[in-house]
Amino acid sequence: MNWSWLAVIILILFVGGTWHMLEQAPTGKLVSKIQITLPPASEPLIIGYKELGQRLDSKSTAAKNHLRIRRASNGHWWIANISSQKRVDAPTTSQPTRYLQRWQLDIGDQIRLLTPMVRSAHPTVTVIDTDKKLVLQLENSTQTGSQNTRYQASWINNKLHQTQPPFIGCHKDNPPWLWPYLRPNHQEIKLFTIGGRIPCRYRWPVPGVPSNGAYILWRNGKYWLAPGRAKFRMSRVDSTSWQSFAELETLLDDPTNPTYKLILGRTHYIPTWQQDTLTLTPINGGDIWPQSMLQKRSLPRDPRVQIYWYTNNSDISDVWKPLMASPWIVAILILGLLSSIILWTPVPLTIISLSLTWASPLITPESQTWLLLSLFIAWCWGSDLLLRTKRLHGAVGLLWTTAMGLILFGCLIQGQLGLGSGNAKWLLIAKSHWWILACAGWILLLLTQIKPIYWKILAILLVEPNAHKSWHLIRAILPWIAGIFVLILQIVFGSEEGIGKMQPVEGIKTFSALLLAFGAQRLQAKRAGLDDAYRNMPGFFVTLLMGPVILFIIFSIGLLLAVRDHSPVFILLLLIIPILWILIPHPLGLWDQARLWRRILALCVIAFIGFFVWLGLAPETVPRFMFPQSDRLMVWAQPRIFDSSGYQFNMAQKFASLGGLIGQNRNLFGWNGNIMSLPMVHNDFIGTFVMNRFGSVGSLLLLGLQLLYTGALFAISSAINDWSKSQNFPEQRAGVFLAFTLFAVAWLFLAHWLIAWGNVLGLLPVMGQPMTFIAAGNSHILFFALPCLVLGLGTGWIGCKEW
Repeated sequence: MNWSWLAVIILILFVGGTWHMLEQAPTGKLVSKIQITLPPASEPLIIGYKELGQRLDSKSTAAKNHLRIRRASNGHWWIANISSQKRVDAPTTSQPTRYLQRWQLDIGDQIRLLTPMVRSAHPTVTVIDTDKKLVLQLENSTQTGSQNTRYQASWINNKLHQTQPPFIGCHKDNPPWLWPYLRPNHQEIKLFTIGGRIPCRYRWPVPGVPSNGAYILWRNGKYWLAPGRAKFRMSRVDSTSWQSFAELETLLDDPTNPTYKLILGRTHYIPTWQQDTLTLTPINGGDIWPQSMLQKRSLPRDPRVQIYWYTNNSDISDVWKPLMASPWIVAILILGLLSSIILWTPVPLTIISLSLTWASPLITPESQTWLLLSLFIAWCWGSDLLLRTKRLHGAVGLLWTTAMGLILFGCLIQGQLGLGSGNAKWLLIAKSHWWILACAGWILLLLTQIKPIYWKILAILLVEPNAHKSWHLIRAILPWIAGIFVLILQIVFGSEEGIGKMQPVEGIKTFSALLLAFGAQRLQAKRAGLDDAYRNMPGFFVTLLMGPVILFIIFSIGLLLAVRDHSPVFILLLLIIPILWILIPHPLGLWDQARLWRRILALCVIAFIGFFVWLGLAPETVPRFMFPQSDRLMVWAQPRIFDSSGYQFNMAQKFASLGGLIGQNRNLFGWNGNIMSLPMVHNDFIGTFVMNRFGSVGSLLLLGLQLLYTGALFAISSAINDWSKSQNFPEQRAGVFLAFTLFAVAWLFLAHWLIAWGNVLGLLPVMGQPMTFIAAGNSHILFFALPCLVLGLGTGWIGCKEW
């Protein structure tokens, strides 16, 4: 079947939807810069949400009183975070993360905890030692003058030693660090907390102080005190004055290590100083003031602060501005077009377009229509090339068309989320999403020029046991080096959010599917006796078979440790169980043993489903120590009871139900409304946004595209398996390997979409996995979705009879 008609319909719908989205995008005012005039030795000033141009009703990153700015007599600028609820990060070149409210602990320092629970006296903690170990001693001074020194805490060899033994019923906290000597020196490590009544492995209880009253950190070879839930003051050994965290000042224009950015929540400001003027320029985020609220803008409380504004305009005519402003871009594009015409290949123009798209955040950072145009041209041109070469037939055509539909649908969703929000940070997320998908379109356009014979040669080289020894060595060593290196980086430096803004661990999912398919192909070939290499070299075969299996197990365990979430367990089960189901039958048709093992596997699946039924009916009887995030299971099982910890789940349910049939708002575009208050609405809970904004109709359309996409992968997997049966041994091995790979990849896509919809509909406990192509998961698209799509297309083109 030729799917070109569906591709044309999707492209037309995308053009119309994009046009209306940009035309109906609300406009408003944003802060362009904030100028503070402060002569030396003048009175300090305080800035908050009014001076930063933030709206009080938008849960902005600025408090009423946030920063205190002082100018010393020598002209230097000093800042202090005076907010008790908001953090300020002031990074420098040598310190990429530097929170302002930090007190470096030295011998003799005293920490007086101001707690109303102990009215006779305030507990005082004294620092006894900081030389390769930290020793804290608690002194409770009473009204009679006596002292109590029974409580002492020591941090020695990455372990907390205290007077009272840890309570056996404490929560099993993870150790602060597995390999402290591998941690970057500038990165903060939380060692233990001060406060609470029950001693734990990483908690030192202090009478009258609430839990998490203060935090003890390690950074740059020093021990630091960070604020918590308790109020306290600090004093140096050679000083009689006491300071609070709001009184701690940081030099902004340090000549040797100046501050290059101020991060207030999600809003980033670039500070520049010249004579008596300090300028703060927002580069990430910032509240948008719609026309209806412009009259309510708050004026700065101090006349020394002046705010400059600009209009947020999303007119579709912006698409020509980068071309008019950068004539050299036009010249490069014309050169690429002429080269493609002369050489009769789109490769030169594609490479130039990919390079310009990749560099577009630097070339045209203000234009979103430029990215949308690049994205549309890439996918439209790719569809045209495939149509003219008759490669939009059958399952591979369905795969390309549904992938294009999901990608363009995701562009509209992320675009509406960004353009219809009240904060510019969402538009930056949308631009990042468009950028990665536009680059993916140009990359796929290049890959369409690779002939099927080269895809087949590559597949054969991946699994051929009789290949050259050097290729065997490369094939065996490189995966170990690359995979283990990525896992070490993630475990050592990363978190559930990845490393920085990227999650290379997403590539482990793709690599795990390849390893599982490789082992399955080896095992099936051995059982069928297809080649003498498996019978004559049993030791070599065991190495070929067990190597990928061992690597898969290592990566699976590493994935669980790195992400620190229970969603990888669910994904791995949905990956392994279907592979075992189709691998159990003997390739020569011996079914007696297969029936038994399939029944056992079915019982395991029933037991797994039964666990969720048990959890839903009687969650209080489930042992929580078995799961790393048992609170999410409890919230899912009893959302009404866990109002405080399950607010995100309850909000998602509420907003999804408000969508109705065609969405909460009659107009598909415009302002998004209160749904922007839902945490992670652009990623884990993007399904809630779809249901709320586009209703059940839009959700069913999206679900239909997802099912057709996975159906195309299953169809290509079956087709390549049938194709391999009529080929020689090398092609047979490659075909079986690709069939297993696409089968596993299809289940991986289903697992991600099931988790994403489960977050919204309550089908599964809340898990942190993005909805592929729809959510703003750039690393997920780059390391998982795009490679898997390339695998599906390349495999389909191998057996394509039309080309």
